[in-house]
Amino acid sequence: MVGLSTLGEAIMSLVEVVEFFAIDDGLDELISVMDRICPDTRVFSGCLFLKMCVDIELKNSFFQEWETKGHQEAYGDWRMANGFDLVEPLIRGEPSVTYFDVHTIY
Repeated sequence: MVGLSTLGEAIMSLVEVVEFFAIDDGLDELISVMDRICPDTRVFSGCLFLKMCVDIELKNSFFQEWETKGHQEAYGDWRMANGFDLVEPLIRGEPSVTYFDVHTIY
């Protein structure tokens, strides 16, 4: 089922941006863990793409596009029980999560 935006237009998909900082001297290990667990994310039902970006301040940003919010929520529940325990000790603080409805594709 296609959702509607606040403007009443069809929502094509959902982009989720997850950002977190690696602990000091933990970036290489964090990237290694993400390299092991992210292929499961990419093949999870509803995942359209997944990209990891790293900046010089040790911040990791994950850009994910999901067919629907329901697909993303199912994945989030699954990931918390399958692999987040490997990531959590390697990050500082809580991840920041922002959601965007895809409005237009050019």
